Amino acid sequence: GGDAAVRAVGAHGGNVLREKLADTKDPKATVRTFLEDNSLRTPSCQQAHQLLDLIGFTRADQHLGILLKLKRRLLARLEGAPVDKQLALLEKVFPYISVQELRELPLTILSNLPRVPASYLVTLAQSASLVAELPLPVRRQVWSQPSAEDVFESFLCGAPPGTGGLFHHYYVHPKVQGLGGGLLLAPAGPKKSRAANKALQEIVAAVGDSTLLYTRTLNALAASFEALAPDPALSSLRLHLPLAVQEASGGGPKHLAETDPALKLALALALAGKDKHAPGSLVPVQAAASRVPPLHLAMLLRAPEPASLLEEAVMHALRKAAEEELIPNEVPELKVAVRLLALSSDASLPTLDSVPLPEGNKASRGAPSESEAAATLLLDSVLPALMCALVDDLIRERQGEPEALEPALLEALAASPPARRILLNYALHASSGETPDLERVNQLLASYPPELSESTAAFHLVEEARQVAAIAKKLAAGVATAAKTPSLRPHLATAASLLIPLAKRFAVPPPGAVESDDDADAPPSAPIPCVAPLIATLLLIDALASCALP
Repeated sequence: GGDAAVRAVGAHGGNVLREKLADTKDPKATVRTFLEDNSLRTPSCQQAHQLLDLIGFTRADQHLGILLKLKRRLLARLEGAPVDKQLALLEKVFPYISVQELRELPLTILSNLPRVPASYLVTLAQSASLVAELPLPVRRQVWSQPSAEDVFESFLCGAPPGTGGLFHHYYVHPKVQGLGGGLLLAPAGPKKSRAANKALQEIVAAVGDSTLLYTRTLNALAASFEALAPDPALSSLRLHLPLAVQEASGGGPKHLAETDPALKLALALALAGKDKHAPGSLVPVQAAASRVPPLHLAMLLRAPEPASLLEEAVMHALRKAAEEELIPNEVPELKVAVRLLALSSDASLPTLDSVPLPEGNKASRGAPSESEAAATLLLDSVLPALMCALVDDLIRERQGEPEALEPALLEALAASPPARRILLNYALHASSGETPDLERVNQLLASYPPELSESTAAFHLVEEARQVAAIAKKLAAGVATAAKTPSLRPHLATAASLLIPLAKRFAVPPPGAVESDDDADAPPSAPIPCVAPLIATLLLIDALASCALP
């Protein structure tokens, strides 16, 4: 009912009394009349009230005790009550949902109903605090209302976006901050890691089997990615969300394959990550990628897990080609890996109308896209030059001075992000094992461009910072087993000279942020919520400290 049918209790009662006192000339009489009109109208209680008054119990305490006892009785009667009777009672108790002591009654009835009438859902959507207290099935019904799209978005993204919300809770999970390989390479395995990630599981539970809520979640992820593209955790969440939904539902809701255009790609990437060195493991990835909208493709391929997978795949196939004395451009597995790596590095990918992936091994018609041109450069110039270094490694067996790097490789590094990613992955492998090839590591890191163009996309900086941090971690781990710690110091210092400038690039306002005197009192622009470079810097500092460097 409306306010006229609502008893003057709680905040509403306070407002009613305030209005009466504002219009009265006799406040004492007004208060007395108000108490008489809104007290318990049970004559049998009057003598008990008077006795309790005498021994020091306030009327508020007395009324609260009666309320709690009667509420328990009513809640017990609700169990198994017919739906029509619960709806009739809901109409009477719903106006009191804002009263904390009475809230349990309407919430219980709402949770008992198979379907809540839309009029109540619309009212509930106006209060985020009330929605938070609702049982999950009722919250889903609220979020599914046309007027509640922003309520669900705030639940996912926080209000304002980037502050709190489940997306933010996923960002700060230690296994998805862009260091190492993310969930796919977690020690517990990707499936167990997804099950243990509280924020991810809360998103899965919130979506349930609702096509609408799953679509809204994808839309919110896409909008956040466009606004905060450098954050690899958003990409990681986009990769793992459909996999977690499928695992939680025993095969996934029926709508999942039709609702999520990237489901097959996520499954293909997960399988390729599990069998990353199996022949042809990336062929299904390329086939699935060609059917994914470019924005969602960019999100998935730029997650730390696929990024590591593609870098590893290129270097593994190149080593195999070096051992078998093959030309890079004639190795099908290497060509597929290079195309996907170049595509993931294409800064324009999220804005394209279609995915520039050729079918099979056929070249696309017309002018080559940015990613096709990058793939051609890698296959024709960069990888043959890098193969010379790999052949030298096979001959040296990680001993002695390495041969100089080919000029074609050095020339490509400044302008080719995928070339830099391959070089850093090479350095990562050279720094691994019981006998790291420290001379090669130093040579590779020294060849990294000292300054990158200001136009270098932020996501390139993030990925390269992640790789340099992984190299630093490998070198620092080697300190514990190295016979002479000082031998590692110059190599860690070289890593420091690369990583710290990369991290400093993220200490500036995000693109498009404008500062003016008029906004002096306004909160500062939200920084790019990308923790990877900063944590990578801390990791490197820890590595340097391990070597007792100043």
